[in-house]
Amino acid sequence: NRMQCNDLSFVDVTDIEAGGWAGCILSGDDYKGGRAKCPPNFPLMCNDPCPTSAGEDWCCATSCDDYGGLRDCPPEQAMPAGVPIVEAMGDAVEDLIEQTSMWQMQCLRVQMDRNGMAYGQQISGIEEIEAFGEGDNIASRYFGSEVEYTLPSGQTNEIQASYALDGNPDTNWLVTPQANGLVILAVDLGEVKTLMSLEVIFATVDGFQYKSSKFDLSIGNNIWTSMTEVDSVIGFTQMSRKVLLGLRSARYVKLTVEKVYST
Repeated sequence: NRMQCNDLSFVDVTDIEAGGWAGCILSGDDYKGGRAKCPPNFPLMCNDPCPTSAGEDWCCATSCDDYGGLRDCPPEQAMPAGVPIVEAMGDAVEDLIEQTSMWQMQCLRVQMDRNGMAYGQQISGIEEIEAFGEGDNIASRYFGSEVEYTLPSGQTNEIQASYALDGNPDTNWLVTPQANGLVILAVDLGEVKTLMSLEVIFATVDGFQYKSSKFDLSIGNNIWTSMTEVDSVIGFTQMSRKVLLGLRSARYVKLTVEKVYST
């Protein structure tokens, strides 16, 4: 039930005292710049505004058919000079595209005119878009997945395990494993989603590396009964592992660590 405002804060739309649906546009010191991202239960931001107790803000809905369609990024806003910031074709399309300059803009438009063939299908994939202003990634507005289950179990482990999902390289989940070295982290994506890849990045804290030599990854739609193993590693020595899935649908992702060690 949480929506995100343009100042990167979150508002629970069911919390009337915090303003509810008007929580991002309350006046005075409570003004948060308007809605930046809709809550998961009304995930689509539409082109038409909707009334709230404090005025109008962009409509959030499960369908935008009655609200002017999905909120778009007009070309005149994405390309104020009439030309793209960067464009590439064929072998010139790199895995990482980075542009450094000073821009003032409201939206970023990524247009892919031709897809690539992968796993027998025409697909395009974007791993992440980042936009930095004064050192902060102002594009980081993702409603994080939730921890479904941890082993060893316990409320503290579950809370701290969220650090493994926040996209922040400065936070980590450090946990003492079971006596047999077993650690499990199960993640609920909130709904069935299409997955193209999974990546596990082990932690380095104060110069010490905490990693695993034996682990596996599985995905599925029922964390207890129907998980499918998609990767199994023995004798691993690296600090990260990325698995390409093609196009797979799943709600849950589970990491099972069987052997741990550190430097």
